[in-house]
Amino acid sequence: MNKLWINTAGWMGAVVAAVSLAFVTPTDSSVMGKLPFTVAKRADRQPVALPADLPAHRTLVVVTFKRDQRDDADGWIHGLDLRRAPHIQWVRMPVIDSPADDSARTAAEDRVFGHFDSHPDRQSVLAVFTDREAFLRRTGLTRHDRVHVLVLNREGDVLARTEGPYEAGRAMALRETLLEDD
Repeated sequence: MNKLWINTAGWMGAVVAAVSLAFVTPTDSSVMGKLPFTVAKRADRQPVALPADLPAHRTLVVVTFKRDQRDDADGWIHGLDLRRAPHIQWVRMPVIDSPADDSARTAAEDRVFGHFDSHPDRQSVLAVFTDREAFLRRTGLTRHDRVHVLVLNREGDVLARTEGPYEAGRAMALRETLLEDD
């Protein structure tokens, strides 16, 4: 008889814990992750506080983690016609592991920004030097071997996301989220 009460008490405890967690856990299912507070750098080396200084209430962000993802990033920029779409605010965000010292950081910045010296996206580049793995976890991304395209609000909430090369159907879904009213 004692074993029956112990099992019943265990199940009741599990139910109470589940109900408690239901009230504590956020219920906004439209948020898929959150851009961590960080300081990015523009191509002119000026610091930008993210997410507060994103250019619009909703911003499309093309995130890359490696040089070989530039073609996929360009595919999204071209496919969404971002260079000629004044109603869409967007940034190109290379995420680089933060170097240990200032000289290594300067060298990394020179490499990243050197690529964009005469690039048409120069004004749209916001480079983030941080722990890439922590960045992935916080934003709700799963891997750094693919380009990611996000829709963020000024609070840094990830409202929509996709990964990989450009695809028209996914682009349409991102555009809808980007342009919808709250």
